[in-house]
Amino acid sequence: MTTHTESTSPEPVARQYASERPHRYQRDLLPLLLDGLAGLPAGARILDAGCGNGFISGELLKHGFRVIGVDVSASGIDICRRSYPEAEFHIASVGDPDLVRIVGNDFDGIVASEVIEHLYAPADFFANGRRLLKDGGVLVLSTPYHGYLKNLLLALTGAMEAHLQPDHEGGHIKFWSRCSLELALRGHGFRVGGFKGCGRIPFLWKSMVVKAVKAE
Repeated sequence: MTTHTESTSPEPVARQYASERPHRYQRDLLPLLLDGLAGLPAGARILDAGCGNGFISGELLKHGFRVIGVDVSASGIDICRRSYPEAEFHIASVGDPDLVRIVGNDFDGIVASEVIEHLYAPADFFANGRRLLKDGGVLVLSTPYHGYLKNLLLALTGAMEAHLQPDHEGGHIKFWSRCSLELALRGHGFRVGGFKGCGRIPFLWKSMVVKAVKAE
């Protein structure tokens, strides 16, 4: 187990993993995440931030990237190490102020799939993105989509409570719209370079994928 300095922010609840099988949402998001990395050469150094059971890491390896993954879940990291020994994995929080010491820097890209909605202090993650990426490096992240139309329909249909799941330990604690996410990225020194919704019905998307570039 890799030791590291604890962040001052509360840690998200670590998920327990029993299998390397991907969830459906990971398969749906994968093409959009890879599209965000388009243009990076084979051998580019990618951090899978919040790598879970390693499915995304494994797909990045198939595309010729060099991968380092971090997650707070010990069971997830154990599966990652057994399933993808050619990559490097660490038990660490994406908001850990010591993350640069753990994984290094000068990354060409960072992928964070369905992570920031679980963070008490997303600013810590964005700050790490600045520290870890080389100038011009890309941050590709996905998070559940929230917009005025979707939230209105959830409220009108009585589905908002089930959607928010306030009694779900380890559930979502931040709810991002496209506007709020892009404002946060710009405020932390990123230039937003692309947006795509993941879902069948526009503006009722299940998730969204945003690409941002570290501004010099």
